[in-house]
Amino acid sequence: MREGERVMPLELFFDLVFVLALTQCTALMVHDHTMAGVGQGLLLLALLWWSWTGYAWLTSVLDPEEGGVRLALVVAMAGFLVAALAVPHAFGDDALAFALAYAVVRFGHIGLFVIASREDPALRPEALHESQPDHVTAPPTVAAFVLRVLVVDDDPTNRLVASHLMK
Repeated sequence: MREGERVMPLELFFDLVFVLALTQCTALMVHDHTMAGVGQGLLLLALLWWSWTGYAWLTSVLDPEEGGVRLALVVAMAGFLVAALAVPHAFGDDALAFALAYAVVRFGHIGLFVIASREDPALRPEALHESQPDHVTAPPTVAAFVLRVLVVDDDPTNRLVASHLMK
């Protein structure tokens, strides 16, 4: 568990990646300032904000410089970076990239919950219970973005796959 209140460079870099994601969401809304565009930007912002707040809380409890925690944060940060870069076209060509990156971020969060509870086996079921929203939201988010790509793309193969998935 973490002691002291110093912010580590890794945490600051993680926050910087979140700021990039935030600016990408606003860029999406500025580019398409219809109600649909603003709604898409706000939806992506909500997903990314929810992810970031979970990591912000966990890194206030865990030592981000510890080996397993550092690895989980770097993997999650890479996922966050890919998700941020995919935001402008997350409802188009980059839907799959966004969805898979978002899943990496959410499952990294679960990994950090497991690390947080490793010293207290009684805490693990509670930690996994607290991460249930991740289990519930990540797979449907990936599925929704994948189906979006399959249904919208004019490729006949994608249409065939989509028609079989929707049966």
